[in-house]
Amino acid sequence: MQTSKMLDRELLVVTCLRDREQFLVQAKSIHRYLNPSDITIVLNEIGDQQLNLKTWFYHNCIQYYINHNLNIMFPEDFNLSIGDGYIRQQLIKLLFFQHTEKKEYCILDSKNWLSKNINLSEFRNKSRIELDPRSMDLFQDFFIDVKILLKKNSVASGDKITPIETPYVIDSMNCKQLIKDNFKTIGNFIKWFSSFPRPSEFLLYDLYLQSVCHQELLSENHNISKIFWTVDGTITEKKWNSFLKDESIKIIGIHKTPWKKLTENQKTFCVKSLDLFEI
Repeated sequence: MQTSKMLDRELLVVTCLRDREQFLVQAKSIHRYLNPSDITIVLNEIGDQQLNLKTWFYHNCIQYYINHNLNIMFPEDFNLSIGDGYIRQQLIKLLFFQHTEKKEYCILDSKNWLSKNINLSEFRNKSRIELDPRSMDLFQDFFIDVKILLKKNSVASGDKITPIETPYVIDSMNCKQLIKDNFKTIGNFIKWFSSFPRPSEFLLYDLYLQSVCHQELLSENHNISKIFWTVDGTITEKKWNSFLKDESIKIIGIHKTPWKKLTENQKTFCVKSLDLFEI
């Protein structure tokens, strides 16, 4: 089977039991719209919950990856036994460079659904945006510590960041260097990262790139995705359909919190509009 090996990219998805409903929609959308690719799915549960998720995945989802080169992994493959699944999934996204031979890997969360034909080469990080200090409230201690950590590398002012959301593309070598430059060992990095109640893998990665690579701010708009974060009247059929019709938007989705607040009819409408099918 020919995959995206020529692209030197791989798709990474980290999922858990809580996100099963949205993950199944994503699996169907991958089958419907993604060109044959190398895909790694990490089932981010431990103990009995891992067995439950694994059983569910092989019963409900495996058939949607028949056109792809699929690899299944678990937290123990990353030497992670941390009880907090939120922190585990962030660490997995940063430590995946150890398990891929690809130059880059593209990350999706379960909430990200493909809505049009797409190749991994089309995945782009969003253009950097002005940093609203209020948006950093959840990550305040982590943000301050990262700035101190990277100060020796002359970190940028931090007034612009790449939005902290998937889809997200990570350069494997840059991620490896981030840990080597600042923590020496992966064990040290895991201990430091997991000491925060609300760390952010993408915030750390983005500020590191700015400090070391002095990356120029993206001048063109690479926004190929739209995520609805709240249910405050924003998810209307008209607005949803407008994004589906927008040729530049190829990934669409709803954050897990508003998704749970939708009625069954609303969920059915959103999923049916993606023109997916069962296997």
